[in-house]
Amino acid sequence: MVDARDLKSLGSNPVPVRVRASAPTATKRACTRRNPVTGLFTGCVIGLIQDSLTHHPLGVYGIAKTVVGFVSSSLGVKLDVENAVSRFLVTYGFYLLHQFLYFSVQRGLVGEAMGWAWGHELLAGLANAGAAVALFAALDRFKLRN
Repeated sequence: MVDARDLKSLGSNPVPVRVRASAPTATKRACTRRNPVTGLFTGCVIGLIQDSLTHHPLGVYGIAKTVVGFVSSSLGVKLDVENAVSRFLVTYGFYLLHQFLYFSVQRGLVGEAMGWAWGHELLAGLANAGAAVALFAALDRFKLRN
């Protein structure tokens, strides 16, 4: 990462720029910035990649994940997402929101007949939320602390 403070001169004889080993700093900044626009684009890209790997029309997962990415980034600023219980509840809620949006887009915009199995979706949401809490706990071990 090039830091502007390291530039001594921008004239005809610039001083060599010192490159800092700042992977921890960049990672910390990226993880602490909870920007709704970044969440929107991240959800969009992930959804479009997922769409390209399926037989469904392009954009079905993209729409659902874009909305979920935007809402999750917006709420990430207001909620304590460091707590395991809140992570579980937020992940469970966003899983159900994603599935509802996916179902709505598939059925409403694409016109594909799909059935909604409440029991299956509720249990799958619980499984996903439990897996997310375990994964976040494992990833938290690698988080840099000040």
